[in-house]
Amino acid sequence: MRKKGLPLEKMSVDKGRDTVYACLYTNKCARRKGTDMGEKILEIEGITKKYKDFKLEPLSFSLEAGRLMSVMGAYGAGKTTLFKLLTGQLRMDEGNVIFFEKGEVLEHCGFVPAEGGFPDCLNAKEISRILKGCYKNWQESYFFELADRFSLSLTRPLRELTRGAEQKVRILSALAHEPKLLILDEPTAGLELEDKELALSLFQDFAKKDGQAILLFMEKTAEAEAISDDLAFLYKGKLIFAEEKETLKKRYGFLTASDEELEKIPRSAWRGICRTETGGSLLFEKSLLPEGMEETLLLEALSLENIMQYLTKEAVRR
Repeated sequence: MRKKGLPLEKMSVDKGRDTVYACLYTNKCARRKGTDMGEKILEIEGITKKYKDFKLEPLSFSLEAGRLMSVMGAYGAGKTTLFKLLTGQLRMDEGNVIFFEKGEVLEHCGFVPAEGGFPDCLNAKEISRILKGCYKNWQESYFFELADRFSLSLTRPLRELTRGAEQKVRILSALAHEPKLLILDEPTAGLELEDKELALSLFQDFAKKDGQAILLFMEKTAEAEAISDDLAFLYKGKLIFAEEKETLKKRYGFLTASDEELEKIPRSAWRGICRTETGGSLLFEKSLLPEGMEETLLLEALSLENIMQYLTKEAVRR
């Protein structure tokens, strides 16, 4: 219960605020000025984190303004660890994170954790009232508009809401202060199909605006592939790739054939293979084929799921 006589404005409601301050002062973070379309809005340089039974290997990638990037990976891949490093909930062992803005990062970042963030005694209307005093650009009317579009109760305390409804509150709170960078951890978890589609549409619209970008942490590959400009893939603590979606899909070819046919493809181009009794399915890098060879192959449609599965199979000896 709320303590008697304690005004809402004095309550500590948003762990995300403390999180950002922690990120700036306990991690090796810097700030970069300038957020024109195409400029880097977030840069990660060789960050690592080691636990007793898990290690996030040194990873580096960047996110440009006007882009939506999804970080994918199965449970245990390191997504949550990376999210917590970027939002200051964990201290990185090595590396740097460079944010875009010379001013107060808090004002320009929105964070949506997979769970938590607000005391469960509060309702959405009270949360909006508090955040209005926290952010210079708080858009209360937009918050209420989104609440209506999501059919979200403004007066029921969080403890009485479903997991999906709580997630809506977190999404609305991140969007309504007009941040330049949104970092979201499994933002569609718990949402019904209609709400999920609305949320993904809002994320895409957000990323298209000048000087804004989104970094999503997602387990569902199909959703990530559908809405993202850039894709990153974590596997057992290692960054397998981080690049533009279309470039990634054009890089690889996929073929199911006999052993004899597969052996015609140079082993140096092989990136993953699944053997059968008579042949197998092969993922290979097109740029390493002899000139003119690609046109002679009966390539199959290649999905992001194919790429991820075959890149993480046991490496084939060259």
